[in-house]
Amino acid sequence: MGRCLRASDLPARSVEVVAVSSCCDLVDVPCEEDLALRAFFPRARILHVPHHLSHALYAHYASGYGKSLVVVNDAGGNTLTPGGEAWWALAREQTTYFVLDQAGARVVGRDFERPYEAGFGEIFRAVTKFLGWRSGYDATKTMALSALGQADGLDVEPPFRFDPHSGRIRGSIANDPMDPIGMIRRYVSAGSVRVEPRRPGAEFHRAHADLAARVQRSFEDALLQKLRQLHLDTGISHVCLGGGVAYNCKANQRVAQDFGSDRVFVPASPGDTGQAIGNAIAASVQLGMTVDRQRVADPYLGPTTRSPKSNGWGGPPTYLVAAELVASGLVVGHVEGPSEFGARALGNRSILAPATDRRVVSRLNQAKQRESFMPFAGSVQVERAPRLFEGVKTSPYMQFTMDALGPACRRYPAVVHVDGTARMHLVHRTVAPWMWWFLEAYRALTNEDVVLNTSLNGPGEPIVESATDAERLFQTGVVDALLTEEGVIRSRCSSCVVGGMP
Repeated sequence: MGRCLRASDLPARSVEVVAVSSCCDLVDVPCEEDLALRAFFPRARILHVPHHLSHALYAHYASGYGKSLVVVNDAGGNTLTPGGEAWWALAREQTTYFVLDQAGARVVGRDFERPYEAGFGEIFRAVTKFLGWRSGYDATKTMALSALGQADGLDVEPPFRFDPHSGRIRGSIANDPMDPIGMIRRYVSAGSVRVEPRRPGAEFHRAHADLAARVQRSFEDALLQKLRQLHLDTGISHVCLGGGVAYNCKANQRVAQDFGSDRVFVPASPGDTGQAIGNAIAASVQLGMTVDRQRVADPYLGPTTRSPKSNGWGGPPTYLVAAELVASGLVVGHVEGPSEFGARALGNRSILAPATDRRVVSRLNQAKQRESFMPFAGSVQVERAPRLFEGVKTSPYMQFTMDALGPACRRYPAVVHVDGTARMHLVHRTVAPWMWWFLEAYRALTNEDVVLNTSLNGPGEPIVESATDAERLFQTGVVDALLTEEGVIRSRCSSCVVGGMP
């Protein structure tokens, strides 16, 4: 809060409204956070925004659509009935469907809202822990592992199934967040193939990949069938996806292929980080203020690295320097301008490397202490993507996988996963100008259209915010060279001379 106030040059006593959302409790029920907020903002009115409504508002307003069907999928939001601390035993938000337009937002359905039901987010969290990872935040690893398995490799019923008669998605696993591994053990024990929980750090077995594939395919199929039904019921063709499960870029691709990529939108930060924007939208709407939708959609909302007294280094544009470094075969860290809002590095806090060299995948996975099968994303100018990738026409926030065509599979193995897909950042000149000009310069030097692009961070760490954090990361050896907007390059390549600077 203090950082936001300092950036806006506002004293806490001048704030009139504070919008906040919570999870796993009823909306408008006073809590400890309220007391702290009232102490910090003595004159402010506290506005409680329902958890899923916050997700939905952000996704819709960032999309630019006039009317949209918004699907909010996460491990859980607010409870719908009062009760004790055992929120999983209460009716609550897990998957909520909204219609949003100029008239406002209205709920048109829910799934998994009954006590002890386990929805998409809960199952992915439990399976992720069963597979030996510590947190549900590692669910993207479960998604990546699914590419190595067969969805029908385990003879157990699908964990999710769409019922056309009731129009609801049914789950086959009872929720028990106190024993997530036991949840999945009981589920897989019904099949003939023995599947044991994986110990952290142990090798993966084929059954582990098959389990991940079973859950992933069941999720995709059930969600797509539900969306088709909602489209028939509402007549709405534009779909927005929000909530933490919307980071599942494989499922997002399936939806985009079915509805059309120009009619499916995922915001830059669909998870709980995005609630800061959703809450602000809710307060603005309630106060009758106009929401700047272009600003809401901006993926670069974080703090900048440049000192107010700095005029830069006066050398060639940093995108030219970065292009020369990557063209020489180096793994380059770039930190410049405002940081990205969300979990995807979109150029301003990125590690950039040649996508033509498969060896860089092993190097970066080892440096970041990631599993060897984990893929890396890539960046390509949106104008040059169609001859290399298909499936979606726009992905400015890196939220969709795409099918790599033959030329991309052969030429850019560092960004193509084992299943032939790639999570691509389709770079628009107006959305990500630095990244667009970097790719332009890189192509002029190498005749290559694609670079590997991953977040500038170390093992288990968030994306770096400041140049100081980036320089500290450089000392760990994750990157060969570090470039900031001050033009400061720290390079392990003693023979490299780039932009007139050794």
